Parts: sequence; structure tokens; C-alpha cells
Amino acid sequence: MTPLCFSRYVHTLRMAYRVRPVPNLDQTLIPYSAIEGKSQLDATRALLPGIAKRLNLLRKGLADALLPDPQVRTVELLGRPVYWPIVNQQGLEWYGASPLAACDFLQETELGLHENAQVIYDFGGHHGVWAQYYSMIVGPTRRVYSYEPSIVNIEVSALLLLLNSASNVVNFAMAIGAGGNPLEHRASMLVDFVDPNSLEIVDFRNTTWDYADFLKMDIEGYEYDLITANPHVFDLARHMHIEVHIPHLERRGLDYRKIINLIPFDKFEVYNHDRNHPVGRETPLEGFCGLLLKRKQN
Repeated sequence: MTPLCFSRYVHTLRMAYRVRPVPNLDQTLIPYSAIEGKSQLDATRALLPGIAKRLNLLRKGLADALLPDPQVRTVELLGRPVYWPIVNQQGLEWYGASPLAACDFLQETELGLHENAQVIYDFGGHHGVWAQYYSMIVGPTRRVYSYEPSIVNIEVSALLLLLNSASNVVNFAMAIGAGGNPLEHRASMLVDFVDPNSLEIVDFRNTTWDYADFLKMDIEGYEYDLITANPHVFDLARHMHIEVHIPHLERRGLDYRKIINLIPFDKFEVYNHDRNHPVGRETPLEGFCGLLLKRKQN
């Protein structure tokens, strides 16, 4: 945890709360000296009261899901220790004891989707676990762009990046939208802990994107609208990982096949989770599908 990473941590929080006004925000931020030289667990314990205060100032009770006794799980990735702060119940359920084999980013690497990557986009950053791994892949002089609309998840993600001294991740506290009627898209968003009507949405059509070596996108709710309205997303990146949550789509009365039909199979080799499960346009799918798209060589 370096002074540079701490300044980025503070900057991320200030930017995240600009559209979610919290009175006297800086009074909830402790100085770097309060965590300097501390272990990742002790730093987490020192920072947690500020997290709770900001969330409760934003909305009373929003911090109720925080654990009274946070944990930090240490895992080894790419030959070095990585620290995952476990500060709320969802983090405990998702990352507290889950096997590393369940982390699809390892399958992405195994398939060669991160080879020579310099720019990575993460649409749906959650707690920052994937973005931090990607930060190690691209190296300190390259960039990872992570988008996450839930302020609770942004707090956890910013903390995780700080604990791991990841200074090359740009953490955006906003959603990527499809344009059109924003109220319609907000209604379809599945965002933890937060009223979708309060979200900041960036119109995908009106943003200039750097060409990515790799892009990960969850498709649970509003992302369906994004990708069907912007099929050129498949030209945005060399390789891709599209997580298709079929049960969520079906609850909205949406047909996941519309997503499948947009995939340019002539340009990509497509696998469901790993190389042992190739996918074609007519392949039946169900449940949660992690579609790995490897661009074919010209």
C-alpha cells in the first residue's frame, strides 16, 4: 500500500460520491499515516468505519450489510500473494472460501485471451477481484478500465485495489447504458443495494472507446439492451468474455438466443467456460454461461 495507491483510492471515492452527494466527505477519509506500515487486515479495519459512515450518510441503513469483523483472504495468483477484503455478507459468500478454479479469469488466461494485453475493460466490476487480476496481467504502465454502478461495490473494489497496490485500474462508479429512454434501462438493471433510479449511466453510443485487447461483460439485465442496441461491441476488443445469465434474462421475458445470434462466429472461436465446451450458433445453453470469445487469426 503506497502513498500513490492511497491517493488513487481517495480520488476514486471523491469521484464516486460527486453524483451521490455526501456532506463533509473528506471528514470520513483517514490520512495515509493511519494505515502506513499496517497489514492488509489492520488497514481494512482502520478504513471500515469511514466506509460505513459514507454509506449511511448516503442512505440510512446502507452500511448494515457490512461485517462487524472484516476478513482479508490471501490467495496466490501469477506467483504472488493477492488480498481480497471480505467486508460484507455478499463478499463472504462470493469470495470468502470459493475455490480459485471458480474464477473464470484463470480460464481466460489459459485460453490465451490475455496474451500481450495492454488495455482491458471490465463491464461489471463488482468487488474488483477481476480488475485486480487484470491489473497484474497488463502490468503497471498499462490500464484496466472497470465500470461498476453500485456504490457499495465501488467502496469494496477501491479498498481491494488499495490493499494490492494496484495503481493502474481506473474505477468508474457508473453503468454503461444503451441510450434511448434512461428510465426504461434503469428499470432493467440488477444492481446490488442501490436504487437504480439514482444511478449514473454512460451512453455507450456517445463514448469513444480505446481498442481493447480484452473485454469482460456481464449480461444480466440492462446489458442485454446495451449489446442488442450496439452490436459493434464485438469490434471493440480483440478477445472477449461475455457472461450470459440466462435465468435473469428469462425473468425479464428476454430470449438469450438474440445475444448468441449477434456473435460473429466467423470472427471468433467461442467456448462456454473453457476449451472443452465449444459453442456454435445452434448450441443449446442454460443457466449461467461464461462465453469466451477468442478472435480467429486472419
